[in-house]
Amino acid sequence: METNARTYSASRRPDDRGKISAANRDPYSRLAAAILGQAAKEARAGDQDAAIWLLSEQAEFLAGAVGLSWTHVQKWARPRAR
Repeated sequence: METNARTYSASRRPDDRGKISAANRDPYSRLAAAILGQAAKEARAGDQDAAIWLLSEQAEFLAGAVGLSWTHVQKWARPRAR
């Protein structure tokens, strides 16, 4: 079976085709979103340093740069009930 970039891209996210957000247009916004996402993932896994960082001014700045609500980002730092 032959896979090219077009079919791979279309099969990964068929619901996102044609939608372009600010983060998709600007590589720096994509990087900022990835940093926040990784910190949220690590905080959810119990990493206290990541949770503390999510409450920092740096995280607040990045959230604002990508258009995320600061309140939403702060919620990522809270421990989750399992």
